[in-house]
Parts: sequence; C-alpha cells; structure tokens
Amino acid sequence: MMKTTKQAALIILTLLTLFLSFVLVESLQTTKSDVPIKSDVIVVLNGGSGRIEKAVEIYKQGLASYIILSPADITKPDDIYQQAIRLGVPADRLLVDSVATSTYKNSTIVNGLMDRHHMRSGIVVTSDYHLKRAKEIFERYKGNKYFFYVGAPDTKGRSWYERPDALNLWQSELKKNIGYRLGLFRWIDE
Repeated sequence: MMKTTKQAALIILTLLTLFLSFVLVESLQTTKSDVPIKSDVIVVLNGGSGRIEKAVEIYKQGLASYIILSPADITKPDDIYQQAIRLGVPADRLLVDSVATSTYKNSTIVNGLMDRHHMRSGIVVTSDYHLKRAKEIFERYKGNKYFFYVGAPDTKGRSWYERPDALNLWQSELKKNIGYRLGLFRWIDE
C-alpha cells in the first residue's frame, strides 16, 4: 500500500513538473500580432499604456467603425474613454463596458456587447505581453465570431521585453497564464 501511494505521488509530481515546465517555456515565446482586416469593431482591453493609441490608429485606418472599451469609466479624465475622444474618435463610435475586472470578464462582456450590436468580427488590441492570454481566452468563448489580435507597444514604442519592468511583466503573465490554464479564472472572477 505504501509503495502504491509513493508511486502515485511520484506520478503526480512528475505530471505537475511537466505542466509547469511547458508553461514556463511557452511563456518565453511571444505571440505575434495578426495583420488586422476590416472588422465590425475594435476591442481595447484596458490596463496598459499604448493600447488606446494603437486602437485609435487602427480605427483611423478605417478597419472598423466602432471601438469597444473594456473596461472604461467615462467620468474619469485620464480614462481610455476620454483618451479616445482626445485622439479624435467621436463619442457615438465608442461602446463602453464599465464592469470587467479581468481578461475573462472582458471576453464575456465584449461578446455580449457584440451580440447586442449584431457584430461578428473584431480586432482585439492589448499590450504585447498580454496578447497570448487574451487570445487564448477570447478564442475559448468567441462563439460564432472571429477575432484578430494586435499587440501594442507601450507609449514610448517599446516591446514588453525592452521595458525596465520586463521581468515583472513576464512573472505576472506567467502566474496568470498558469491560473487560466487551470481554469481558475472562473472561480476568481465570478
């Protein structure tokens, strides 16, 4: 009996080590941005510098008629809603999610907004370090929609690995990716 318990523990430890090794190696591989094509909407996931600027750049190229800001607080002067208006996007072209607290919630709320507005395609704009996780979660819950994914550099034009806080960004995303892979976001966010 003791030998069987030790063998089971060794198997579990080995599987856990393999899983963590896979996630660690994969975390070092960056997800490349898609080349976006004309879509129904641009989706900006709030939370990092450079995201709204990249989304407005895509909007001004005429690749979508609307922008979803997820989340946004229209009352705060430095929020992405006010930034989008200052960058030249008309208020009637902005759809606002004011409640999302995570990438999972971004995905579910954005999908609902798109359904209500009969939208089937989107360009998701987020920071380059967040692109992998955003793509994974949006693809998991997209239903009959299709998305393109664009990673934005920070406002100084730097990729995540060129920034002074690169190690912190990588560690944070590694932890979150492990949680998302294990499906923990459902219990944390709901």
